[in-house]
Amino acid sequence: MVTPPTAQQWEQHRSVIVDLYSRRPLKAVRAHMRETYGFLATDRMFKGRFKTWGVEKNRRHRRDAGDGGPDSREQSPAGPSQQAPLPNDLDIPSHDSIIPRRLPPDPARAITPPEESPITNDAASEYSETLSPRPQPWPLTPATTTCQEISSMEQICYRLEDRVEETLGSISLVGFYLILLLNARKAKSIHKTDNKIRRKSLEITRHVTLHHEDQPKVVLDFHRYVIAYLSIVAPGEKDVLDMAEVFYKRAQEYFDLNEHVEGSHARLYYGSSCAYLADCRYVRNNTEDRHQARSLLFQSIWCYANAPWANRANAERQMKKLREWCEEANDTERLGMLRGIEDMMEEEARQRGGPLIPRAAAT
Repeated sequence: MVTPPTAQQWEQHRSVIVDLYSRRPLKAVRAHMRETYGFLATDRMFKGRFKTWGVEKNRRHRRDAGDGGPDSREQSPAGPSQQAPLPNDLDIPSHDSIIPRRLPPDPARAITPPEESPITNDAASEYSETLSPRPQPWPLTPATTTCQEISSMEQICYRLEDRVEETLGSISLVGFYLILLLNARKAKSIHKTDNKIRRKSLEITRHVTLHHEDQPKVVLDFHRYVIAYLSIVAPGEKDVLDMAEVFYKRAQEYFDLNEHVEGSHARLYYGSSCAYLADCRYVRNNTEDRHQARSLLFQSIWCYANAPWANRANAERQMKKLREWCEEANDTERLGMLRGIEDMMEEEARQRGGPLIPRAAAT
């Protein structure tokens, strides 16, 4: 028998529940609350709470026939729920008919990965202090609690998700990038993963790998986005570790072949793969995996520091993480190597758009 949630629990999740119920059937609301928040309640409990809150049953409204407009049933475009599910490999049309051949974009101009990636293309962040407006003497919006902020962010993410799928389609790679970005934000704030997004990540990655095999940068770039998301929400899962291993091996092969090819972004892919695999290894919490994680993260930092358009703030975040890992394991040897990288960074002598270690990159 399901134990009824307390009044405090109902009020804590009220804004999320009401927003979901305004757009989705009760069954979907109940399933989402159970999987995402561990919030267990029966349909009868939900209906009783809606009555208490004065929330009416979810209905779809049609335009009034008296306004002279066409019947909405004939003119309304199909919503996200009416789109066809992701097809199997056997009935997928050629990739030219799904998205333009130039998608996803070149990594140098790509959308920023879901979380603070070890390698990003954000050269403008160095000038943020001079370009940002002066702080206001009072807050622009009323102060809110953490729960209110999380609920508001989740509502925004859900609305954007619906529009992304409706506009770009369920198998658009660009649309899926945006969905990963939005769900990474939610996962970071509530520390929960959406199983539907995770399953779709694995499915669409297999599709991209199969149908874009002749475009290694497309495959690598897509893997980079998916692993960036999965390493946040489920780094310890076996299938996520396996995918991170595959991305690492592909990136390593690509780096060996294209390290000196201009515009290949081989360092970006290889450095990213090292960092994401390091996160997946580290959470396994055994001596061998954590030793490999420290080695991989050091390699990622070195690779990033020698890459064009490296960002000092991102490098320092990764170095701080590695320093904590090394101090926890008393890894004095790698701590000394890390201090060597810090000493070699010559921010003052660095040219705009150049690497953080000009001398090492020039050799």
